[in-house]
Amino acid sequence: MSARSQARLLHAATRLLGVLPWPALYRVGDGIAAMWRWRNGRESRVTRRNLELAFPEMEVDGRETLHRRILRTTARQALETLKLWTRPPAANLALLSERHGEALYDQALAAGRGVIVAAPHFGNWELLNQWLASRGPIAIVYRPPDAAVGDEFLQLVRGVDNVRQVRAEGPAVRQLWKVLKDGGAVGILPDQQPKAGDGEFAPFFGVQALTMTLLSRLAERTGAPVLLAWCERIDDGPGFRPACRTRAGGDRRFRSGRGGDLPQCRDRACRAARSVPIPVDLQALHAASAGQRRDQPVRDPRVGQAAGVARARAAAPARPPTGRASHPANAYDPVNPSTRRPP
Repeated sequence: MSARSQARLLHAATRLLGVLPWPALYRVGDGIAAMWRWRNGRESRVTRRNLELAFPEMEVDGRETLHRRILRTTARQALETLKLWTRPPAANLALLSERHGEALYDQALAAGRGVIVAAPHFGNWELLNQWLASRGPIAIVYRPPDAAVGDEFLQLVRGVDNVRQVRAEGPAVRQLWKVLKDGGAVGILPDQQPKAGDGEFAPFFGVQALTMTLLSRLAERTGAPVLLAWCERIDDGPGFRPACRTRAGGDRRFRSGRGGDLPQCRDRACRAARSVPIPVDLQALHAASAGQRRDQPVRDPRVGQAAGVARARAAAPARPPTGRASHPANAYDPVNPSTRRPP
C-alpha cells in the first residue's frame, strides 16, 4: 500500500476521534495525561526536567502542580489538533471568539513588502495556520517527518486553501525569498532545531540552546517585517484567541513606515540586531541529562516535548528577574532543545 493510501486510512481513523464532543474529547485528554504521570512516561519526565531548569527556586509542590497542568494541556491540545484536522476550516474559525492583531497582519500584507510570521509551538499553531490562511495566501515552513506516510498525512490535513507547505530543506530559502519579494506571507516555526551548521548557540536558562538563524537572515535580506503570532485556548475551551504583534515592541530604533506601525530598521545597529539569532526556549531536556551541569548543552537530539517550558512559563505566576541571560525576543516564549555542543 502506498504512503498516500496509508495516510488516507489514518485520516479516516482520525475522523472517528473527531466526532467526539469537545467535553468528551477533553476527558479523554485528561485520562491520557493521568496515564503519562502514572507510568512516568517520556512526556512526564521531560516536563519535570523542563520545570527544574526553568524554575529551580520554586518549591517542589509548586512544580508538581505545574507539571500536572502542563501534561493536561499537552494531551488536550494533541486531541484538539486531531479534531481540527477533520473539520472544515470555516467550522474551526467559528471557534475564534477573540481575534487580536488581525488589522496589523492585514496591514503588513497590504504594504507589499512581504511579511514573516514567527509562530512558535505555543498554543494551537494548526488553528493559527488556518486563521492566517483566511487572510490571504501563506507559505509555511515545516520539517517533514522521517516516515513517508507521516509527510503524506501532513500534506492531507494541512492542505487547506491558501496554504503552501515548504519543506525545511535546501531549496526552502530560495522559495521563501521569492514569496517575500512578491509581497507574500511566510510562516516560520522559530523553535525548530536547525541542522548542524545552520544555527547558532545562544544562552537561555543558563544552557546553550541551538537556535535557528533562518528567520533573522530572511528579515535582514528582504526587509520584510516580522510579526509574532500564536493561538491560545480560552479557559477550558473550545474557544480560542489568535494574536499577532510586532517583534519590535518599544524599541525606538524601529520607526513607522508608510504601512503604519510596522517595524523598519533605520540604522546600522538595528539591522545588525535583526541578523542575530533569536534565542529560543528549551523544548526538551530529557531526564537523562539531569546529571549534567546547567552550563552544559544537552547532547541527545531525539528527546523533547514541544512547548514544555513555554507552557510552564505561561502557567506560572510572574517572578522578578534572576539575572540569567535573556533576550527581548523571548517575550513570546518559543521553545527549542539545546542538543549539541557549541562549536
